[in-house]
Amino acid sequence: MIQKHLSVIYCYDISEAKRLRKVHKIIRKECFMLQRSVYLFKGLPLAHKRLNQQLINTMHPRDDSLWICPLSSAPQIKQLAKSCLPEGIMSPYLVPFLITQQ
Repeated sequence: MIQKHLSVIYCYDISEAKRLRKVHKIIRKECFMLQRSVYLFKGLPLAHKRLNQQLINTMHPRDDSLWICPLSSAPQIKQLAKSCLPEGIMSPYLVPFLITQQ
């Protein structure tokens, strides 16, 4: 049975520097960084579940925040202003549309 890939946005706010470094180290292995503390995960449900468990085990629920936002199967990401990627670099995970003023 073929499993579908999930697309999920992770956003976090960690109150303590040491724990922030740990969370960043965990999440950057599985996700694509969109900007500070905002990441895109694209992978199998098992990897998503494993990532969630690692983050839960590292974070302090009273002090830290984690938002997990599932995306639809074909998200249309619109980019307003500056790109999160270096010039000339395109990501297979993102389909940005630069909105310009008319």
